[in-house]
Amino acid sequence: MKVRATCTALVRASRDRLQRPLALQALRTVTLAASLFVASRGLAQSEVEREPPTVDASATRSPLADSTPVSFREIVQRAQRDPPAVLSALASLSLVGAQEQAARGALLPRLTLEALSGVSYDDRPVLPTRAVPLTLTDGTIIGRLGGGEAGRIDATSLQVQGAAQLSWTALDLARGEDVQAANAATRAEQHAVHVSQRAAILAACELYIRAGAAETLFDDAVVTLTRRSAQQRALHHLAAQGLRPAVDAQRASIELVRSRHMLTARRIDLLATGAALAVAVGADPRRPLRPVLLERDALAHEIDVDEAASRALASRPEVKQGRQVLRAREHELRASLAARVPTVGASARTSVTYQEVLHGQGLAGMFTDARAVFDLRWSGLDANTWRRATVARAAKLRAARELEATQARVRAEAVDAAYAVQRAWALLEQAIQVLEAATVTRTAQSERYREGVASILELLDAEGTEQLARSARIEAERDLQLAQARLLVASGIIEQLAP
Repeated sequence: MKVRATCTALVRASRDRLQRPLALQALRTVTLAASLFVASRGLAQSEVEREPPTVDASATRSPLADSTPVSFREIVQRAQRDPPAVLSALASLSLVGAQEQAARGALLPRLTLEALSGVSYDDRPVLPTRAVPLTLTDGTIIGRLGGGEAGRIDATSLQVQGAAQLSWTALDLARGEDVQAANAATRAEQHAVHVSQRAAILAACELYIRAGAAETLFDDAVVTLTRRSAQQRALHHLAAQGLRPAVDAQRASIELVRSRHMLTARRIDLLATGAALAVAVGADPRRPLRPVLLERDALAHEIDVDEAASRALASRPEVKQGRQVLRAREHELRASLAARVPTVGASARTSVTYQEVLHGQGLAGMFTDARAVFDLRWSGLDANTWRRATVARAAKLRAARELEATQARVRAEAVDAAYAVQRAWALLEQAIQVLEAATVTRTAQSERYREGVASILELLDAEGTEQLARSARIEAERDLQLAQARLLVASGIIEQLAP
């Protein structure tokens, strides 16, 4: 009786506890977990009964397998001449060069030829002819020859005239300074072309390296998919024979699906980087380029921080362009000051005119005229001439400040690129060590799973860690090459990008 009373009390106490909210929530949780466990066992059993899919050979084939490989040297050479930005800079250089030739032409003599034809009407008086006295040897005047009364010309005539004029400004200091300013502008535009080429080369190099890394990541995804597929088939047969739980086969199927989607993403990345590389060198993006993989040390150069900064100031085209722009502004200032000085020039003109009287009384026949003139000109009372110097001084000051800003920016870029290479080396060493540790862990977990000590989750976790470590190493090598390329470009050593 005591035992029955005790059991009854325990049942009542349990019933009271179940009526509490927390107890009811726990009961629901346990019930849901049991239901999910039963469902998962059912799904796992159906997964074992289903034949595992095989890997399609076309899915593991590189989408750029049929593309012609391009070398790093070829990419650099094409980036120097084919991108639209470089072609635009070359067109601007042609324009500035033509402007320099026009400025030089202003120093040469100018020949002007004219041809006129028309009808003229004259109505003007004609003075009487002058009488010439006739004298003897002793000075006695015996008469006069010539002379007559005054008359008028009233005629409509046809005129044909040809003229030639040669003029030359022998002394004009402002034009000489204009020529020097145009020459400096041409040199600045040449360096601007080098700036465009440098930017195009850097973009092409970065995309070349990224495309190579994308192809390596695609190959790594193929390896992972192949490994997951073989693993899933093996676990399927083991589970069908009852040697492994059915949940292991289901878990392997999930990892296989994940690896398939990862391979699809890597394929898209490879196509995208190949198309971007084609655009960087002025090619059709619908035909992606396939890069030849670079060695890890292909772009390695021993450049420290101080050397990078000094080389950048001495070799970067942006600095050279800024210096030439400043030189052009200095010559423009001198030209504005020289415009206040008088100019000296000379000109000669000759003309031949044929005139035929159509109606009335006038002059007809061939007429010749020739003249030579020396001129001295001074625009001392032109307010615009005096104010041009103020504008030129302001332009020169702005060019000087822009040059200082360019030098500071270039120096900072070189220093930052040098430190970025050091940082990339450290991260690569870290990625290599992590991959080695992950490989050892994956090997150990694989042995433990074969012996039945480790679970499938532990094995898959180790394999996933190794896969991430492999991807991290590939990306670390990519980042190192990117940093090395940026350092070479930031230091102005563009020619060394084509080893």
